[in-house]
Amino acid sequence: MKQLKPSTIKRYDARQLRRHLDRLQDQFEAGSALYRIDQYAVRQLIGDAYYPLCNLNDRDMIIEAIESTYRELESR
Repeated sequence: MKQLKPSTIKRYDARQLRRHLDRLQDQFEAGSALYRIDQYAVRQLIGDAYYPLCNLNDRDMIIEAIESTYRELESR
């Protein structure tokens, strides 16, 4: 999946960023995705469990999650 340009990230609202983050997680094997998005929060994998990272409207944290996912995918 191709990376978003900085200008696109600025333009996207939190919902669009969440959708992109969710699609990025499809690049990982089942059970090893770095993040999960449910109806309440974006959750981060820590150890063997997912813990809340941020609420669904926190653009800055969602952008950080996208960037960390890009870094993880590049290192593979």
